[in-house]
Amino acid sequence: MTKDIRGIVPPAETAEQFAARQRWDYRVVAATGARSTRFGAIILAILGKSRATRAFGPSAMITAQGNIVSRFTDKDGNSAVVKVCDIDDFVYNLSTLADNLQLNDQDRIDLFAKARAWISSDARANKEPLHFTKTR
Repeated sequence: MTKDIRGIVPPAETAEQFAARQRWDYRVVAATGARSTRFGAIILAILGKSRATRAFGPSAMITAQGNIVSRFTDKDGNSAVVKVCDIDDFVYNLSTLADNLQLNDQDRIDLFAKARAWISSDARANKEPLHFTKTR
């Protein structure tokens, strides 16, 4: 009798699937534990891949105090505007992620452009553009 191994041994990967796994956005999602960490949920929101629940909204804003806030929907479907993180932590964590994944220049530019696009408004008095370099 032959043992059924479907579901145990993954099927062969297609060339398209392999290529998708090499893209920067796939690597960023995989590296951040996107389904189980706060930073992963932030990354999903930045990339526009948030789930219906336990997710940050499609945009965020920077408060006058330098905090990033966004709508968050919990597992029960309740929604509220919450602090995501401090802007300095946001910049530092994105820069560190890009460094750890050894993203090339174009991939790094693409990641930071998505991050900038996610932030729809900035209420700080000094509205200097976000520079994505390590500050620590």
